[in-house]
Amino acid sequence: METPKKKPEPEQEREKIEVHSAWMFDCNACGRENFIRGVRRESVENDDGRVDLYVLYPREVACRFCEKQYETELSG
Repeated sequence: METPKKKPEPEQEREKIEVHSAWMFDCNACGRENFIRGVRRESVENDDGRVDLYVLYPREVACRFCEKQYETELSG
């Protein structure tokens, strides 16, 4: 005997939410994962209508759990 299929629910307009760029690091002291919001700078619109987006990373970070401080470098 087949299970009756549910009727699809009507499409509802979902609320939009802004996402933020973020950087992640694992703390060497306590092992916890940390997320830090990136600094976002947008340039002016180009001739072709495109907008350039730049995401900058911090030079220093601190673990939000154990407060250990680090200098940063990008992984390769």
